[in-house]
Amino acid sequence: MVKSGISSFFVYVINLFPSMLLLVLIDDLLSENQISKGFYVFVSLVILGIIYFLLRTDYDSLYNAVYKESANLRLDIADILRKLPLSYFSRHDLSDLSQTVMSDVESMEHAMSHAMSKVTGFFMFYPIMVILLLVGNVKMGLACVLPIVISLGLLFLSKKIQVSETHKYYQKRRDNSENFQEAIELQQEIKSFGLVGLWKEDLYKKMDESEKIHFRSEIFQGLPLFLATLITQLTPGIVIISGAFLFQSSELSLLY
Repeated sequence: MVKSGISSFFVYVINLFPSMLLLVLIDDLLSENQISKGFYVFVSLVILGIIYFLLRTDYDSLYNAVYKESANLRLDIADILRKLPLSYFSRHDLSDLSQTVMSDVESMEHAMSHAMSKVTGFFMFYPIMVILLLVGNVKMGLACVLPIVISLGLLFLSKKIQVSETHKYYQKRRDNSENFQEAIELQQEIKSFGLVGLWKEDLYKKMDESEKIHFRSEIFQGLPLFLATLITQLTPGIVIISGAFLFQSSELSLLY
């Protein structure tokens, strides 16, 4: 995972080079410098070669290594299952057991091959980009960085609220299940003492409370996520407007 994270970081870095070459070309055209066409051709070929090499390395470290390790993990699990006593399999459904184990392994390999390494590389790459943006122009850098930071903060807040509210909701559902089970077991006694109406009212009240908790949890979970998505979608507009004002006030060059 460390190797794949580092390779993903270098892929993020090399993806900047075509844009940098384009900026050099625009600067050349605006300032009427005489840089030969051979320079751009040579640099473009070098960048393409580096991109090819890094993408190939990233693929090998990301997919081939991960799925090779996943195959070893499946063999290790099979070896562990082979050593279990036969009595264990008589008490468990074999199809359900195999399906659960294979599903867990598949989820692990999907996370390792897609999300974890890319996220690791991004968190290595993003601070460097933030520093470079702020060094170039503080105001423009903040216009680029702050919306993303706020969106990430809202995502973490949504996760925290989701864990808390979902726990409350499932705890309430468990309590309701126990109350319904108790009502079923004591139905004769409830009818004998004429408590049907009281129990019915209490159960309906508990159901209404669980629905309110569920509704509140959905609202509290969705609101930060909605705001994070909205801010992310507005980020290009914020950057363009900020850049236009800064350029108009001569605080920003065209090639920033």
